[in-house]
Amino acid sequence: MILTVGDSFTYGEELSDNKLAWPYLLDKNVINLAKPGVGNEYIIKKTILGISKYKPKLIIVGWTS
Repeated sequence: MILTVGDSFTYGEELSDNKLAWPYLLDKNVINLAKPGVGNEYIIKKTILGISKYKPKLIIVGWTS
């Protein structure tokens, strides 16, 4: 399982269907906890919660600038 966390780019907000976002191109078994409009504090918290809940084999974090 792959866990992805980030902002609108990771979420896929600009796409017609957010299931076309880049995390879903990596693997069929993806948990995407990204959310549009969030900052790094949210991303850190969601990453920590996601690790304990899902126990992924790989985590990809999309930081905001």
